[in-house]
This record gives sequence, C-alpha cells and structure tokens, in this order.
Amino acid sequence: MRVSSKTSSASSKTSYRPDIDGLRAIAVTSVVLNHAFPDIFTGGFIGVDVFYVISGYLITGILLAGLNANKFSLAEFYVRRIRRILPALLVVLSITSILVLFLFTPRELADYGKSLIATAAFSSNIYFWTTTGYFTPEAHLIPLLHTWSLAIEEQYYVFFPILLWLAWKLGKVNLLLVAGCAFSLCLSVTLTNGHALAAFYLLPTRAWELLLGAIVAARILPAIKHRHIAKIAMLAGALLLALGFIIINEQSPFPGSLALLPCLGTALIIYAGISDRSSPVSVALSWRPVVMIGWISYSLYLWHWPVISLLYRRFHGLSTTMALQAIALSVALAFLSWWFVERRFHTPPAQLASVDKPQGRRPLATIGFGTAALAIVAVAGTGLMQLESPTVVRELYPAEIAELSEAVVHVSSPKKCREPERTLNDPECRIGNAQMPATIALWGDSYADALKPGFAKVLHDHSAYGFILHSCPPILGAVRVDDRREYRNFGAKCIRANQSTVKALEDHPEITEVVIFGQFLNAFDIPDRPVFLVPDHYNPAFADKRMDQITDRIIDTVEILKGMGKKVILIGTFYATQAQGAEDLLARRMWSSRIDGRMSAAIYDRYSKPMNDRLRKIADDRIIFIDPKPVFCRTNDVCDFLPGGKPLLIDDGHLTAEGARRLASMIAQALEAKSTI
Repeated sequence: MRVSSKTSSASSKTSYRPDIDGLRAIAVTSVVLNHAFPDIFTGGFIGVDVFYVISGYLITGILLAGLNANKFSLAEFYVRRIRRILPALLVVLSITSILVLFLFTPRELADYGKSLIATAAFSSNIYFWTTTGYFTPEAHLIPLLHTWSLAIEEQYYVFFPILLWLAWKLGKVNLLLVAGCAFSLCLSVTLTNGHALAAFYLLPTRAWELLLGAIVAARILPAIKHRHIAKIAMLAGALLLALGFIIINEQSPFPGSLALLPCLGTALIIYAGISDRSSPVSVALSWRPVVMIGWISYSLYLWHWPVISLLYRRFHGLSTTMALQAIALSVALAFLSWWFVERRFHTPPAQLASVDKPQGRRPLATIGFGTAALAIVAVAGTGLMQLESPTVVRELYPAEIAELSEAVVHVSSPKKCREPERTLNDPECRIGNAQMPATIALWGDSYADALKPGFAKVLHDHSAYGFILHSCPPILGAVRVDDRREYRNFGAKCIRANQSTVKALEDHPEITEVVIFGQFLNAFDIPDRPVFLVPDHYNPAFADKRMDQITDRIIDTVEILKGMGKKVILIGTFYATQAQGAEDLLARRMWSSRIDGRMSAAIYDRYSKPMNDRLRKIADDRIIFIDPKPVFCRTNDVCDFLPGGKPLLIDDGHLTAEGARRLASMIAQALEAKSTI
C-alpha cells in the first residue's frame, strides 16, 4: 500500500512558508545570543532543536513529494544536500583555518586539525563527544565545536531517505516515522539521566526531533479545520517554545524530556500554519526583517561561533561591547556568505519545495566535487595534527626554552616518596630542611607536587612531609577514573594511598598542620556510585550535584583530620587553560614577539568561584581556607599568568617555580595569621 492520497496531495503541494524562515530566525538568534551572552540567554542553545524540527519537516515533505510524483532520485537528493551544505561550510572552514594559524599554538593547531578532519567527515559530534563537553570552560577555544549539530543532521540524511523509500514501497511510512520518533525519544530520556554527554551529541538520541518534523510533513495528524483552533494551536506552540527558552539552561538534564518544549512548540507552529497563517504568531514570524534573518540563518550559524571563539581566544574573554561587535561581524559575514555563496548554489527559498526543478544537472560530478573538497579539508587537518609532537616547540624556540627552562622545570617526587610509610622514614622525601623536625604535611596530587619547590623555600627552619600521588585527589571517597591503560586499575591504588596517608597522620601526632592541595575543579559524579574526578569529561546535567558531593567528601576528610587534633590548610581551586601554560605561551612566539598570558577575571571566576565558595564555607577555627586567585589575578578585571614575563603555570594547572613561590607565600602568611585568606 502506498502513502495515502491525502498525504500525497498535501506533500506535493507544499509551498514556501515565510513563517518557517521566521522560525529559523528565532532559532539562530537564540543560539547566537546564548553563545555571546551565556549568563543572560541561558537557554538559547535549544535553537538547534528548533532547526532539527524544521529540517525534518521540509526535507521529508520534499522526499514524499518526489516519491508520490515518481520523481524520487537518491543521487539528486544528495546533490541537493551538497549544494545546500558544502559551499558555505567550505568557505567558513577555509577562512577559519587561515586565522587559527595566527592565533593558535602547535598543540592547539593539532587539536584543531583533528576537529577539522571530523568536520569534513561529518562526524564531529562523535569527536567532541569523546573529547569535550558542550558547556566546558574550554568550549570557547574550539572554533568548530558548533559543527556537531551539522554532523547529526547529515548522518540522519545519509540513512533516512533510504529508509523512507523502503517504507513507502511497503506502505509503512507512518509506522516508520512514529515508531522511530518514539524509540529515539525514549532513548534520549533514558540516556540523559546517566550519560548526558552521549545523549546530547549522538544521532540516536536526537533523531526523534527530526522525525517529529517528518510526522508533521507526512500529514499523519488530521488537518485543523477551524481557523480559531489553528490559532490556539499556534499560540500554544509559541508558549511552549518561549517556556523552553526561559526554564532550560546549561545545568538542565538535556535533551531528554525537556527537549519536548522547543520541539513540540516548533512542530505545533508548523502544523497549525498548514491550515491557517493569519494568527498573530504567524504574522510576526512572517515579518520581512525576521524572514531575512531566516534566509541567512545557515550562514549565520556557521560564522558566529568561529568569530566568537577566535575573538575570545585573542582577547582572553569577551566584554559586552566586544560580544555585540562579534554578533555584528557575524551577521555581516553571514549576509555576504548568503549573497555570494549560498544563492549561487542553492535554490531560492520560494522554490525550496519544488521537485520539478532539479538542482544538479550532473549529480555524479557534484558528488565527486564535494567529496574531493572534503578530502582536501581532511588532508589539511592531517597536516595540522603533525604539530602535536612536543618536539615542535623545542625545535622552534631553542633559545627561549633554554632561557625559561629553570622557570618551567617540574621535578616530580621520587617514586619511593609516593608511599606514606617511606615518606615518613626517608630524609630524601622531606620538604625543606630535613635536619629539622617535621610538623607539617603536604597532602595532594601532582598539583601539590608542583608546589613543593616554593613550599620548601617558605618553611625556613622547618620541614614537612609530602604525601603525594599524582592524579589521586586528597579526598577520602573520591578517585580519578580514566580509560587510558595506565589508569585502569588506578582507583583502588588511590583509595589505598589516601587511607594509608590518613593512618600515617594519625600515627604521628607531631604533625600538627596538614596542607591539602589538589585539582577539585573537574569533580564528576555518577548517580548511585562513588564520586569521581574525571578531568577529561564534563556532564552539564549534574554540575551542582557533582560539586556538592565533592564538597561533602572534603568535609568528611577534614573532620577526620580535626578529630586527630590537626589544623587543616585547605587550598582552593583555580581555573586556567593550556593557553595560559608556559609551553603554549612560548609557542605563541611562532607568530608574534609579544606573548600575552592574560585572562578575563570574569572568566576565571565563572569556573573557579562556585567550587571555592563551597570550600570557603568549610573554614572554621581549625580549618584555614586559601583562595589562590591573588596568585594570578592582581586586579578585579584581569588575571595574568605571565606577569613580568615569568610564567606561573607549566600547563593548564601545574605551577612553575614562580607560581609555587607565590602560592607558598600565601600559605606561610595564613599559617602565621592563623586565618583564612
């Protein structure tokens, strides 16, 4: 059985709807505002979901019209996609790739090269799923992060036309669309509650949004016969969409069931507009200036994130004025891209649904050209990846490396000093003057290890024990998990080491003060399991819960130490990226004699303050909290990781000798004052 005649007729007569371009304008504007002002337009990222419903509606309508008119051609469909997607994308990739050469370090260029290859293969959603979160602090430094949504859409359209054709042949179009939508939605809700990053980035949990638009296009629902009901339906859709923008933010478990707000809202507006377009909502969406933004929405989406990302990278954050300038520049570039690129390759909006005017006279040639262009992009990305080798920086800057080698040297504790029993009995494991009695203990991970040189200098006529285990947070009940081979069995080792440290501290009452220093910023929790620290992953759905649980574990740890009669010096966390590390600062001399290690203090606070505020509340008469912010930020506006040409960090968190000296001075001051600073 074929698709019903009702479906056939409705689909084949689909005409251009300016209100859908208005919806495109709403979608792209919300995304741009969210990226430019993330603290104000917190829910703007759901504009991507609006795009998916629109795309599912339009493309399915075109495919069904072609099938019912016996004019369906898979090759012609792919030609349409190539002409629609590739020209503007290739322009943006080319210009962005040139600009990053002047802004990025070799390591960053290597990472960019990987993302470039993934973008060319339309698999960047999978790449970013395995490397970074959408809401991570580092997201602003990834110019192609936004291509994840394009990858999902193109992956969908590789398979969907074939499945739709088979379902049409079998007379099962409605079953395919409804069952597929329901299954994908259930999967999205399920995964969002435990694997939010996968649910956010992967096709199986996003396909239902495109299929929802397809259901509207297939006319599975009966047409609305009364104009008043259509107006009410469209208003309801607009309210759902507005509610989504208001209540959803980066902390929300998303997509999951919350994605129903923007998706159902968009679907209702499109569905009601089939029967009536005289409602105030439809009229507003059809207003010419709004429609024009919809025309350039694809180019604007492509351009806005590289513009924001590169400006953010260059100026270490965006002020309000700069963010507005970034939006203006993005709109200008989008208009030029639409006028000179998109319009030359893509059918004008009014002809979008026509199946009688094929775009590609030579489908194979177009497909071949598109494949070759993407292959060239992939080759360029492969070339950039070669810059990842650590020898590149040393070969490029031998003099600078020699000049600053003493500043960035990081001498790790001997392995024998990473066992509490050996630490207590071997003078070589002492910090400071080993001939003097040790009354202080430094407990932490590799961050604490990097602090030791500076700590030794401020001890004067004292010494300290160092209980150090790299990658092991100094928190009872918390470990780091990592898929890399060397860390597979690390969790149990970390737990044992922390337990041994606490036992050693209990057995040595002469140790009266314990300094705790580790990287607490990337704490990550999994429901019904112990709390973990996972530096390479970030789950936006559990951010508050993650920090609260880590704080609870820290409280438990310091209470145990207090019960032993110890005074605890708890050092807070700080935020930096690889761009503030000495190696990257040096590498930047490839393009400029001026090295800038600054970062906006607002950005620093955004990612370090929430955790530090929690830690500060723990302080009492026997717990001293030290916020390390003054080490890096001497003013309220700017943090400088290269003051006077002296790098404070080796990478994105390990202190140089100068950084260690500054933080150790704060510790000495706190010990002397016996108060939180």
